Amino acid sequence: MAENEQNSDIENAVNVNNNVNIDIDTIRMSHIASMKSSMIFIIIIDFIGNLFFSAFASYINIIPILLDIVGYHGTRTYKPMYLSGYFCYTIILLIGRIYYLINPPSTTVFIFAILFVVYYAWSLEFTWKYMTTLFKIPIEKRSLMREPGWDIDTTQVNL
Repeated sequence: MAENEQNSDIENAVNVNNNVNIDIDTIRMSHIASMKSSMIFIIIIDFIGNLFFSAFASYINIIPILLDIVGYHGTRTYKPMYLSGYFCYTIILLIGRIYYLINPPSTTVFIFAILFVVYYAWSLEFTWKYMTTLFKIPIEKRSLMREPGWDIDTTQVNL
């Protein structure tokens, strides 16, 4: 249903701008460009948290750090397959935090579990929107977005 809402926003933007010759892929590219810095911020926050926890836990916690790097690379290079891996990893983390929410060993863990569940639910929603919009952009235009100096003037395209 969220996908239909997103499509209707983009289609409404195309309908409003009938006088201007803007295709829907250009609007999607502009939308992705405006979401990119927020997506990178989410991944960096996750990376810092995982780095902190890996300092106090076993070496197995290096895997979340690597998956954060994969998500960062997918965001920077507009590769949705990398973001799919990051998205699946975030779902697994959310399930783990829900387990601690249902079965907390202490009050402190319960409070942190609430915060993490809210954060991961929000980041999953944002990652899903970013990833699905990126999948809708044709591969040729995604490769154009990877070129140095590529930029769309987002002030020209209103969503």
